[in-house]
Amino acid sequence: MKPVTRYLLCLFLLVAGSLLFGPVAPVRADATANPAAAGPVFPGKPLTTLTARDRGTNSARTGLSGVRLAQMKNRYREHRRRGSSGVLPGIGLGLTIRLAPQTTNPPRTRKPAVRKRKPRRRRPGRIVTVPMRSDEVIVMLENARRANLEGELARRHRLEPLESLTIDLLDMRVQKFRVRGRRSRARVIRALRADRRVFLVQSNYLYRLSSDDESGAGGGAQYALDKLNVEPANKLSKGRDVTVAVIDAGVDGQHPALKDAIVQQYNAAPGVPFKAEAHGTGVAGIIAGRGNVRGVAPLSKVLAISAFYRNARTKALETSSFILLRAIDHADKYGARIINLSFSGPNDPALGMIIKAAHAKGMIFVAAAGNGGPKARAAFPAAYPEVIAVTAVDYRDRLYAKANRGKYLTLAAPGVDVLAPSPDQRYEYQSGTSFAAAHISGLIALLLERDPQLGDRAVRRAITVSARDLGPRGRDPIFGAGRADAYTSLLALETKQ
Repeated sequence: MKPVTRYLLCLFLLVAGSLLFGPVAPVRADATANPAAAGPVFPGKPLTTLTARDRGTNSARTGLSGVRLAQMKNRYREHRRRGSSGVLPGIGLGLTIRLAPQTTNPPRTRKPAVRKRKPRRRRPGRIVTVPMRSDEVIVMLENARRANLEGELARRHRLEPLESLTIDLLDMRVQKFRVRGRRSRARVIRALRADRRVFLVQSNYLYRLSSDDESGAGGGAQYALDKLNVEPANKLSKGRDVTVAVIDAGVDGQHPALKDAIVQQYNAAPGVPFKAEAHGTGVAGIIAGRGNVRGVAPLSKVLAISAFYRNARTKALETSSFILLRAIDHADKYGARIINLSFSGPNDPALGMIIKAAHAKGMIFVAAAGNGGPKARAAFPAAYPEVIAVTAVDYRDRLYAKANRGKYLTLAAPGVDVLAPSPDQRYEYQSGTSFAAAHISGLIALLLERDPQLGDRAVRRAITVSARDLGPRGRDPIFGAGRADAYTSLLALETKQ
């Protein structure tokens, strides 16, 4: 037989054997020279080579007799069932063929591709919140507790007493401590919370303000008064003798626009020298300004509470939870009906508690929605249910680009490029939700002159039902109920009466 023919026949028989007996492993190099060296066919059985008798005429296709072929198949099946490898003799070729072991490998599972997300870069807002002072905590105690409890807590938890405050509005005492050593503030807070004599303990949160340097002169000198329809509203009311507490940075009471408007200057941060700032002076001027640059309620009174001070390192205006508690408590003692909070920050349990107590007594809170941008979280105190949250629009009723969004928004007011008083008898254009909130505080002063007995619910109804819808129909998380209108708010109040 020619070599080519013999090669093709071998190939055919190998394929046929593979189909009959399963996969085959490569032939051992020494299989033909020493068949016995290839190992036993099955455990305990010696290698059997083919002889001429094995190539009987009973099976011309395989070269094996039918009986022997059946025996080999049965033995091989049993061998495969046991999961071990073996060898079988070549079919009519004088070769020993080693069969590959039959293994059952588990299916390979492909790990899902994990897409790594790039860290999101948040836009800095105009109002930046620093969460808390790293080494300060404030503790609330009921007035009924014994007087020396603060000292006992300080000794037990190794705390340094800093300041104390009695809040009649809550019937509570508030103590500010500094954590000594390198201990974790969170661990100290957990230990104090375990003490049943402590009513509330938390970090001393920080709030910061910053002005918008991008303000210009778009929309005219005092477009905000036209947008709010203030001129016809002032024919019905000018907010006479309604006191608005402005808890902000220092207010320049000597400014011509605020002459006779400031009823009291109160420093809620003792030990910090008072300094007039553009932010506080501008907010007060938008509410009660007189003269050429008028406010919404030119005959209202401003209780100027200085609660923000310059950080010695960053030069930013900031305040804390402890200072804000003192400021709101003073506003309550003075008898202010409207509290303007043109700042934003974190969810502060102590601040939320005192706002809720003051609201129950009839005080009306107005706060800036926040300047964190469209993806920012809800800003507090505006997000508390007792507070009227105000966002800002420009002279074309377009939303202020840096304003927060959210379901907590009540309505909108002009807050972009607003002309407002500034220290040293100057005027500046200001932008931000802080100044939008000031417009609404002035509008509420107009309503309270008409009806001093109005509560928060009646005020909300008057300013929202009369607002001009700007976004999707109805209330929405961008503009709230829409842009406020002072004149139609007064008419809505008259209609209800």
